Amino acid sequence: MSYSNTHQDPRDVPSFGQEDRPVTLAAPVSEFDSIHVATSPPIFGMTLILRIVIAGMAGWSAYAMVHNAYNRGGGSWESAFDQAIYFTTFSVVIVALAYGLSVLRVILPGSLRRKTEGNYGWFRGLAVLMSVMTGIIFAALLDGTYPDLRGLFAHLLVPILVAIDWVFLGRNQEKLHPATPFLWAALILPYLAVYWWDAEREGGGGPMYNFLKPASSDFLQTVLMLLAGFLIAGYVLWGIGRLKALMTGTSTTIPYSHVASYQVVPNSQAALNYHRYDPNADPRFGVHEQTAQGSPGQRHPGQEHTANDHPPQGTQHYPHDRS
Repeated sequence: MSYSNTHQDPRDVPSFGQEDRPVTLAAPVSEFDSIHVATSPPIFGMTLILRIVIAGMAGWSAYAMVHNAYNRGGGSWESAFDQAIYFTTFSVVIVALAYGLSVLRVILPGSLRRKTEGNYGWFRGLAVLMSVMTGIIFAALLDGTYPDLRGLFAHLLVPILVAIDWVFLGRNQEKLHPATPFLWAALILPYLAVYWWDAEREGGGGPMYNFLKPASSDFLQTVLMLLAGFLIAGYVLWGIGRLKALMTGTSTTIPYSHVASYQVVPNSQAALNYHRYDPNADPRFGVHEQTAQGSPGQRHPGQEHTANDHPPQGTQHYPHDRS
Protein backbone atom coordinates (compact mmCIF):
# COMPACT_ATOMS: atom_id res chain seq x y z
CA MET A 1 0.00 0.00 0.00
CA SER A 2 1.51 3.33 -0.96
CA TYR A 3 1.14 6.45 1.14
CA SER A 4 -0.13 9.43 -0.76
CA ASN A 5 0.94 12.88 0.45
CA THR A 6 -1.38 14.80 -1.85
CA HIS A 7 -4.24 16.77 -0.38
CA GLN A 8 -7.76 15.50 -0.95
CA ASP A 9 -10.89 17.19 0.28
CA PRO A 10 -11.79 15.09 3.35
CA ARG A 11 -15.48 15.67 2.73
CA ASP A 12 -15.19 13.28 -0.21
CA VAL A 13 -14.14 10.41 2.07
CA PRO A 14 -16.84 7.84 2.99
CA SER A 15 -18.24 8.32 6.48
CA PHE A 16 -17.41 5.88 9.25
CA GLY A 17 -20.44 6.83 11.31
CA GLN A 18 -18.65 9.39 13.46
CA GLU A 19 -19.55 13.02 13.96
CA ASP A 20 -17.75 15.51 11.71
CA ARG A 21 -15.06 17.48 13.48
CA PRO A 22 -13.64 20.79 12.21
CA VAL A 23 -9.90 20.78 11.54
CA THR A 24 -7.76 23.90 11.35
CA LEU A 25 -5.19 23.53 8.57
CA ALA A 26 -3.78 27.06 8.51
CA ALA A 27 -0.26 26.27 9.77
CA PRO A 28 1.76 23.29 10.99
CA VAL A 29 1.79 22.81 14.74
CA SER A 30 3.35 20.37 17.15
CA GLU A 31 1.73 17.48 18.99
CA PHE A 32 1.70 19.78 22.03
CA ASP A 33 -0.93 22.00 20.45
CA SER A 34 -3.34 19.17 19.81
CA ILE A 35 -4.44 18.61 23.40
CA HIS A 36 -6.15 21.97 23.91
CA VAL A 37 -8.05 24.31 21.65
CA ALA A 38 -6.23 27.23 20.08
CA THR A 39 -5.54 30.45 22.00
CA SER A 40 -6.49 33.77 20.42
CA PRO A 41 -4.24 36.85 20.82
CA PRO A 42 -6.73 38.74 23.07
CA ILE A 43 -7.09 35.75 25.43
CA PHE A 44 -3.33 35.25 25.44
CA GLY A 45 -2.78 38.92 26.28
CA MET A 46 -5.32 38.96 29.12
CA THR A 47 -3.97 35.70 30.53
CA LEU A 48 -0.39 36.93 30.41
CA ILE A 49 -1.19 40.26 32.10
CA LEU A 50 -3.22 38.63 34.87
CA ARG A 51 -0.53 36.03 35.55
CA ILE A 52 2.20 38.67 35.69
CA VAL A 53 0.12 40.52 38.29
CA ILE A 54 -0.50 37.31 40.28
CA ALA A 55 3.16 36.26 40.22
CA GLY A 56 4.27 39.76 41.21
CA MET A 57 1.80 40.11 44.08
CA ALA A 58 2.50 36.63 45.43
CA GLY A 59 6.28 36.99 45.16
CA TRP A 60 6.30 40.41 46.77
CA SER A 61 4.04 39.40 49.66
CA ALA A 62 6.21 36.33 50.39
CA TYR A 63 9.34 38.47 50.42
CA ALA A 64 7.70 41.20 52.50
CA MET A 65 6.45 38.79 55.17
CA VAL A 66 9.81 37.04 55.58
CA HIS A 67 11.78 40.30 55.45
CA ASN A 68 9.51 41.92 58.02
CA ALA A 69 9.95 38.95 60.38
CA TYR A 70 13.72 39.12 59.86
CA ASN A 71 13.77 42.80 60.84
CA ARG A 72 11.49 42.26 63.85
CA GLY A 73 13.85 39.59 65.11
CA GLY A 74 16.80 41.96 64.96
CA GLY A 75 18.28 40.33 61.89
CA SER A 76 17.59 36.81 63.10
CA TRP A 77 17.36 34.13 60.43
CA GLU A 78 15.41 31.98 62.87
CA SER A 79 12.67 34.61 62.91
CA ALA A 80 12.69 34.61 59.11
CA PHE A 81 12.45 30.81 59.09
CA ASP A 82 9.55 30.86 61.55
CA GLN A 83 7.64 33.14 59.18
CA ALA A 84 8.63 31.16 56.10
CA ILE A 85 6.97 27.97 57.36
CA TYR A 86 3.58 29.60 57.90
CA PHE A 87 1.12 28.08 55.45
CA THR A 88 0.29 31.55 54.12
CA THR A 89 3.92 32.16 53.21
CA PHE A 90 4.27 28.70 51.75
CA SER A 91 1.15 29.16 49.63
CA VAL A 92 2.24 32.47 48.08
CA VAL A 93 5.67 30.98 47.31
CA ILE A 94 3.98 28.13 45.40
CA VAL A 95 1.73 30.63 43.59
CA ALA A 96 4.73 32.78 42.65
CA LEU A 97 6.55 29.71 41.29
CA ALA A 98 3.58 28.33 39.35
CA TYR A 99 2.57 31.63 37.78
CA GLY A 100 6.13 32.87 37.34
CA LEU A 101 6.97 29.76 35.32
CA SER A 102 3.77 30.27 33.33
CA VAL A 103 4.80 33.82 32.46
CA LEU A 104 8.26 32.66 31.36
CA ARG A 105 6.63 30.45 28.71
CA VAL A 106 6.35 33.51 26.46
CA ILE A 107 9.98 32.95 25.44
CA LEU A 108 9.22 29.48 24.06
CA PRO A 109 8.96 29.07 20.29
CA GLY A 110 5.71 27.96 18.75
CA SER A 111 2.05 28.91 18.92
CA LEU A 112 0.24 31.08 21.46
CA ARG A 113 -1.27 27.87 22.80
CA ARG A 114 2.19 26.69 23.82
CA LYS A 115 3.23 30.08 25.17
CA THR A 116 0.17 30.29 27.42
CA GLU A 117 0.69 27.21 29.61
CA GLY A 118 1.69 23.57 29.62
CA ASN A 119 -0.55 20.67 28.72
CA TYR A 120 -1.25 19.65 32.30
CA GLY A 121 -2.32 22.06 35.02
CA TRP A 122 -1.73 20.03 38.19
CA PHE A 123 0.93 22.43 39.58
CA ARG A 124 -1.12 25.53 38.83
CA GLY A 125 -4.10 23.73 40.37
CA LEU A 126 -2.08 23.03 43.52
CA ALA A 127 -1.19 26.72 43.74
CA VAL A 128 -4.83 27.74 43.27
CA LEU A 129 -6.01 25.23 45.88
CA MET A 130 -3.44 26.34 48.48
CA SER A 131 -4.15 30.03 47.89
CA VAL A 132 -7.93 29.68 47.99
CA MET A 133 -7.79 27.54 51.13
CA THR A 134 -5.49 30.12 52.73
CA GLY A 135 -8.07 32.81 52.11
CA ILE A 136 -10.94 30.67 53.41
CA ILE A 137 -9.16 29.46 56.55
CA PHE A 138 -7.83 32.94 57.36
CA ALA A 139 -11.29 34.47 57.05
CA ALA A 140 -13.13 31.67 58.89
CA LEU A 141 -10.74 30.45 61.60
CA LEU A 142 -8.14 33.18 62.12
CA ASP A 143 -7.98 36.95 62.36
CA GLY A 144 -9.80 37.73 59.15
CA THR A 145 -8.48 41.31 59.02
CA TYR A 146 -5.98 42.83 56.59
CA PRO A 147 -4.02 45.56 58.40
CA ASP A 148 -1.16 45.73 55.88
CA LEU A 149 -0.66 45.31 52.15
CA ARG A 150 1.30 42.07 52.34
CA GLY A 151 -1.49 40.41 54.31
CA LEU A 152 -4.13 41.83 51.96
CA PHE A 153 -2.30 40.39 48.97
CA ALA A 154 -1.65 36.95 50.48
CA HIS A 155 -4.99 36.41 52.20
CA LEU A 156 -7.47 38.10 49.87
CA LEU A 157 -6.36 39.47 46.50
CA VAL A 158 -4.13 36.61 45.34
CA PRO A 159 -6.78 33.95 46.19
CA ILE A 160 -9.40 35.93 44.27
CA LEU A 161 -7.17 36.44 41.22
CA VAL A 162 -6.03 32.82 40.96
CA ALA A 163 -9.68 31.74 41.22
CA ILE A 164 -10.55 34.09 38.34
CA ASP A 165 -7.69 32.69 36.29
CA TRP A 166 -8.81 29.11 36.98
CA VAL A 167 -12.45 29.72 36.12
CA PHE A 168 -12.16 32.02 33.11
CA LEU A 169 -8.72 32.02 31.52
CA GLY A 170 -6.81 28.81 32.05
CA ARG A 171 -7.10 25.91 29.60
CA ASN A 172 -5.13 22.99 30.98
CA GLN A 173 -7.44 22.50 33.97
CA GLU A 174 -9.92 21.01 31.51
CA LYS A 175 -7.91 17.79 31.09
CA LEU A 176 -6.87 16.99 34.67
CA HIS A 177 -7.06 13.36 35.74
CA PRO A 178 -9.94 12.62 38.15
CA ALA A 179 -7.42 11.49 40.79
CA THR A 180 -5.51 14.80 40.76
CA PRO A 181 -7.30 16.21 43.86
CA PHE A 182 -5.98 13.23 45.84
CA LEU A 183 -2.46 14.20 44.75
CA TRP A 184 -3.04 17.77 45.86
CA ALA A 185 -4.33 16.67 49.27
CA ALA A 186 -1.42 14.24 49.69
CA LEU A 187 1.08 17.02 49.01
CA ILE A 188 -0.22 18.83 52.12
CA LEU A 189 1.02 15.98 54.33
CA PRO A 190 4.73 16.99 54.20
CA TYR A 191 3.76 20.48 55.35
CA LEU A 192 1.80 19.03 58.28
CA ALA A 193 4.87 17.00 59.24
CA VAL A 194 7.00 20.16 59.28
CA TYR A 195 4.27 21.94 61.25
CA TRP A 196 4.24 19.18 63.87
CA TRP A 197 8.03 19.25 64.15
CA ASP A 198 8.10 23.04 64.58
CA ALA A 199 5.35 23.00 67.22
CA GLU A 200 7.12 20.36 69.32
CA ARG A 201 10.78 21.39 68.96
CA GLU A 202 12.68 23.10 71.72
CA GLY A 203 13.12 26.78 71.17
CA GLY A 204 10.17 26.91 68.85
CA GLY A 205 7.31 29.27 69.34
CA GLY A 206 4.75 26.51 69.76
CA PRO A 207 1.87 25.85 67.37
CA MET A 208 1.49 28.50 64.69
CA TYR A 209 -2.29 28.11 64.66
CA ASN A 210 -4.43 27.80 67.77
CA PHE A 211 -6.92 25.51 66.04
CA LEU A 212 -4.14 23.04 65.16
CA LYS A 213 -2.25 22.03 68.32
CA PRO A 214 -0.36 18.70 68.22
CA ALA A 215 -0.78 18.32 71.99
CA SER A 216 -4.55 18.61 71.73
CA SER A 217 -6.67 15.47 71.92
CA ASP A 218 -8.52 16.42 68.74
CA PHE A 219 -5.37 17.10 66.70
CA LEU A 220 -5.76 14.01 64.51
CA GLN A 221 -9.43 14.76 63.97
CA THR A 222 -8.59 18.33 62.95
CA VAL A 223 -5.93 17.08 60.53
CA LEU A 224 -8.40 14.68 58.93
CA MET A 225 -10.96 17.46 58.61
CA LEU A 226 -8.38 19.71 56.96
CA LEU A 227 -7.41 16.97 54.50
CA ALA A 228 -11.08 16.35 53.73
CA GLY A 229 -11.56 20.07 53.18
CA PHE A 230 -8.61 20.20 50.79
CA LEU A 231 -9.91 17.14 48.95
CA ILE A 232 -13.40 18.59 48.58
CA ALA A 233 -12.04 21.95 47.43
CA GLY A 234 -9.75 20.11 45.02
CA TYR A 235 -12.69 18.32 43.45
CA VAL A 236 -14.55 21.61 43.17
CA LEU A 237 -11.60 22.97 41.16
CA TRP A 238 -11.46 19.78 39.10
CA GLY A 239 -15.21 19.99 38.47
CA ILE A 240 -14.89 23.60 37.34
CA GLY A 241 -12.33 22.49 34.78
CA ARG A 242 -14.57 19.71 33.48
CA LEU A 243 -17.58 22.04 33.36
CA LYS A 244 -15.52 24.60 31.46
CA ALA A 245 -14.57 21.89 28.96
CA LEU A 246 -18.22 20.95 28.46
CA MET A 247 -19.27 24.57 28.00
CA THR A 248 -16.52 25.30 25.48
CA GLY A 249 -17.02 22.03 23.61
CA THR A 250 -13.49 20.73 24.26
CA SER A 251 -14.45 17.70 26.33
CA THR A 252 -14.65 15.42 23.28
CA THR A 253 -11.58 16.56 21.38
CA ILE A 254 -10.01 13.96 19.09
CA PRO A 255 -6.67 12.52 20.25
CA TYR A 256 -3.67 13.72 18.29
CA SER A 257 -2.76 10.16 17.31
CA HIS A 258 -6.00 9.94 15.30
CA VAL A 259 -5.61 13.23 13.45
CA ALA A 260 -4.94 12.72 9.75
CA SER A 261 -2.07 14.25 7.78
CA TYR A 262 -2.83 17.23 5.59
CA GLN A 263 -0.89 19.71 3.54
CA VAL A 264 -1.02 23.42 4.29
CA VAL A 265 -4.01 25.20 2.82
CA PRO A 266 -4.84 28.92 2.90
CA ASN A 267 -6.56 30.37 5.95
CA SER A 268 -9.65 31.14 3.91
CA GLN A 269 -10.09 27.45 3.13
CA ALA A 270 -9.26 26.12 6.60
CA ALA A 271 -12.77 26.53 7.95
CA LEU A 272 -14.20 24.57 5.02
CA ASN A 273 -12.17 21.42 5.57
CA TYR A 274 -13.58 18.57 7.60
CA HIS A 275 -12.54 14.99 8.18
CA ARG A 276 -14.30 11.87 9.31
CA TYR A 277 -13.03 10.46 12.57
CA ASP A 278 -12.57 6.70 12.76
CA PRO A 279 -11.33 5.72 16.25
CA ASN A 280 -10.25 2.30 14.93
CA ALA A 281 -8.11 3.69 12.13
CA ASP A 282 -4.35 3.33 12.11
CA PRO A 283 -3.10 6.88 12.92
CA ARG A 284 -0.14 6.42 10.54
CA PHE A 285 -2.44 6.89 7.56
CA GLY A 286 -4.41 9.84 6.26
CA VAL A 287 -8.18 9.70 6.14
CA HIS A 288 -8.06 9.67 2.34
CA GLU A 289 -6.68 6.11 2.59
CA GLN A 290 -9.51 4.91 4.80
CA THR A 291 -11.80 3.30 2.26
CA ALA A 292 -15.07 1.50 2.64
CA GLN A 293 -13.12 -1.77 2.61
CA GLY A 294 -11.76 -1.04 6.06
CA SER A 295 -9.11 0.91 7.91
CA PRO A 296 -5.50 0.55 6.72
CA GLY A 297 -4.60 -0.83 10.13
CA GLN A 298 -6.65 -3.96 9.40
CA ARG A 299 -4.48 -6.72 7.84
CA HIS A 300 -5.52 -9.74 5.84
CA PRO A 301 -3.93 -13.13 6.59
CA GLY A 302 -0.41 -13.32 5.22
CA GLN A 303 -0.22 -9.59 4.55
CA GLU A 304 2.86 -7.94 5.99
CA HIS A 305 3.80 -4.36 6.71
CA THR A 306 5.89 -2.69 4.04
CA ALA A 307 8.03 0.39 4.03
CA ASN A 308 5.38 2.17 1.98
CA ASP A 309 2.88 1.76 4.79
CA HIS A 310 4.58 4.50 6.81
CA PRO A 311 4.17 8.21 6.14
CA PRO A 312 7.15 9.85 4.43
CA GLN A 313 9.44 12.02 6.50
CA GLY A 314 8.48 15.66 6.66
CA THR A 315 4.74 14.98 6.62
CA GLN A 316 3.00 17.71 8.61
CA HIS A 317 0.28 16.82 11.06
CA TYR A 318 -2.54 19.19 11.77
CA PRO A 319 -4.66 18.99 14.91
CA HIS A 320 -8.30 19.48 15.57
CA ASP A 321 -7.73 22.82 17.30
CA ARG A 322 -10.44 25.36 16.87
CA SER A 323 -9.69 29.03 17.25
